[in-house]
This record gives sequence, structure tokens and C-alpha cells, in this order.
Amino acid sequence: MAKFNNSKDLIYRGDVYDALMQRATPLVGGGVATFAVDYHDAVDSVQAIDAKPVVRGEWEIVKRDILGNQLFLCPLCGESIWRYYTPNYCINCGAEMRQRSGDGE
Repeated sequence: MAKFNNSKDLIYRGDVYDALMQRATPLVGGGVATFAVDYHDAVDSVQAIDAKPVVRGEWEIVKRDILGNQLFLCPLCGESIWRYYTPNYCINCGAEMRQRSGDGE
């Protein structure tokens, strides 16, 4: 028996349709068509969410001042910001960021 969980994984509907059809193929006669239509409708009835792919990058440290502030440059959008700490994301493009290894912290 299949185990189900309530995870919120993002998947492509087309991949679900393909997987359902592969499993339906061994059925004989009109069963395949009924199976495919019923499950295709079920997948279509699930509400889609508004999601964007996660973009990740590594901060480039351009400058440091005597107070410990650093000028971080986002290599993805070119925005630069002064901060005392390493930000987790770019405030301009929203990319998840981390500090390059070997740059301090």
C-alpha cells in the first residue's frame, strides 16, 4: 500500500500526467482511458501556487572600512550594499546569498 505524506513539494503537472499514464498502460480496454481522465482531472483540480525558481549566489566583498562594515556586491544583479553582517539575500533581486568561503566569517 502506498504511503502518503502532506509535504508541500513543488512538482510539474506534466510529470504527474506522464507517471500516471505509465502506471495505467498495463490496464486493458477502456480502463486506461477512464483511469487517465479521472486522474488527469484530479491533478488539474489541485490549486497551483505562485512560485519562482530559487536563485542562489555568493556575495563578493568589494571593500571593508575601519569599522568592520563590508561592501557586498551581488554577482547576479550588480547591486552593492554596505553591511556589518553578511546578508542572507540580495535586497535588490531577492537571490539567496552566502559569503564566499575564505572571505572571513
